[in-house]
Amino acid sequence: MSDPAIADLMVCALADCLTSDEVCTNGAASFLPVAAIGLARRTGAPALTHIGGAVGVDPRWQELSGSTVGPAYWEGAAALLNHPHEFWPFVGAGRITTIFHRAAQIDARGNLNNSEIHGERPVRLPGGAAMGDTAALIPRVLIWSTTHDRRTFVDRVDYRTCPGYLDRPGQREALGMPGGPDRVVTDLATMDFTPEGRMRLRSLHPGVDLATVEERTGFELAMPPGEVPTTREPTPAESDLIAALDPAGYRFGEFRA
Repeated sequence: MSDPAIADLMVCALADCLTSDEVCTNGAASFLPVAAIGLARRTGAPALTHIGGAVGVDPRWQELSGSTVGPAYWEGAAALLNHPHEFWPFVGAGRITTIFHRAAQIDARGNLNNSEIHGERPVRLPGGAAMGDTAALIPRVLIWSTTHDRRTFVDRVDYRTCPGYLDRPGQREALGMPGGPDRVVTDLATMDFTPEGRMRLRSLHPGVDLATVEERTGFELAMPPGEVPTTREPTPAESDLIAALDPAGYRFGEFRA
């Protein structure tokens, strides 16, 4: 599949994770998730509440802009939150149910590293930008990555910027953290997690075989029972909606080196 086709498939896969019962927000450079939020609100989750740019409550934006945290996503909002004094109390009180995250490293238990790659020549990364706080306080974490390879999907992250299911079953709950990572959507497949917090293959994208996913994952994935399903492709109507939400093609930039 071409990058544009994969992008739209990933948008649909993320949108399929969302329901009308959720209150979700996103971080910077989250074009695929924001397109998914827009698609979900126009299809299967019309009552989904989006906190646009961590400020606009239930906005009615029409198109993606060059940033996913700016005032373009406050259009038609029911209210505007003061970020330090109102948004974070929303997070702490559990009023936001869902957050999207991606990172340079993702491990078998859904922990994320966006701080530093260790080695003979360490690589400094952009940092967490409150990833650790939101993933510890918001109960549902949806992860996406456009680079499903062994550099990204590692057995253990070099630095834990963002908590997933930590090191062992029950550890997250023992620390008082609600929920945890729920779904992972990549350019090859979708994953979820076992009750013990181990990443599990959920579906393969069209044209991708199991051997390719196993070869490009730096740990052993848990397997679903029976045959692995194929991720559904966007309908023509969904493709048209995605194109209307992102006419400038910002979502495609996530696939550029």
